[in-house]
Order: sequence, then structure tokens, then C-alpha cells
Amino acid sequence: MRNINLAFRISEDHVGRGKIETPGVKTQCFCRPWSYARHLPEDWDRVKIARRTAVAERLWENLVHTPRGGEMDLRPLFDDQRATGIVHGANPLQQMFNLISRIAERNPDYAFFGKWGGFEPWREGKRFVFYAENAGDAEYMLDRLRGAAFVMGIEIDTQRQYGLTSYQRHVKIDERLMSRVTKPEEFEALLMEVTGHPHFFHELF
Repeated sequence: MRNINLAFRISEDHVGRGKIETPGVKTQCFCRPWSYARHLPEDWDRVKIARRTAVAERLWENLVHTPRGGEMDLRPLFDDQRATGIVHGANPLQQMFNLISRIAERNPDYAFFGKWGGFEPWREGKRFVFYAENAGDAEYMLDRLRGAAFVMGIEIDTQRQYGLTSYQRHVKIDERLMSRVTKPEEFEALLMEVTGHPHFFHELF
């Protein structure tokens, strides 16, 4: 059995009455729109970040070799996927906290890392994102989420997503994984940013 422990870093904006009311949670103010959870072995950070950086580098290489007006090969995104969706209810921030806690309790050897909240705090539902290496990993996490939500009576919508949401400003991502590029210079800058800082925010832990 791997040494896997559940840890949370809750946004300070997500704590309080009508939000996350679980006492004694560890908070962070580094990225206020999101709260983070990790259920990982000790060596996960280095391995996973290296893999995701490699995906961004391969996308950058494909972008550089894409003719102006042609379609870019997005197949490196096979190795950088998400289990995402929306959690609903009267207190979705607490609901997601409870859901994650149950998944970790019922699956002690299952490693995952994710976040919930989002940049639209006025919305009733809250977005969640769990990182995965491929379609199988993403679907496995979606199954865990749907199963736990059903047992707990929590309403969620789920889907599988390729890569960062911000990629979709520049390319159309579907099962073809081929797309023309909008503003390629900006897309290149975004990929370089991801290569330099993979956005996992593990420094919070």
C-alpha cells in the first residue's frame, strides 16, 4: 500500500457560514477562487509535473510546425485530461468537500488531485476539476464522483475535458484533436507559461 494521505487547502474566501463550515481546515490565500484537495503518494508531484510539462512542450512543437491557416495536431492532450463538472445544492462548496472526503475514505489507495470553486462566485453551482493522465483515468474519477454523489444525495454534472480550459480560447478541442488556431502567438505564450509553471499549486501544501 502506498503512503497516501488526504490534504486540503481551502480558499479563505470559501470558509464561513453557508460555505465550508468544517472546523480546523487549513486555508490558503494564494489562489482565492479555488480550494484544493490532494490524495497522493509523496513522489507524485515530480512525476506528474514532468509529464504535464512534456505535454505542453509537445503542443508547442506542433504549434511551431503548423502552417499558417492549417490545422494543429492536438493529440498530446491524450496525456493531459480532466474529470470536471458542476456541483449543485444549497452549499456546493461544503458538498464538494464532503464528496472528496468520502471518495478518499472509500478508495484509500486511489491517488487524485483536484480543485473546486471557480472564477464566477455568483453562480449557484461550483465547478470542480480533477487532473488525469488519460481518458481511462478521467473516466475512473468520474465514476467515483458519480457513485459517491448518488449515495450522498448530491447533484453533480460531469464531463471529461482535454487540457486547460484556457486552451479553448485558441483551439477547438473535440475528439478529432485537430484544430485551426486562433491568435497563435498568444497560444504559444500560454504554452510557454504552462511549461514554466504547470499550475498545480503544490506549493500550497
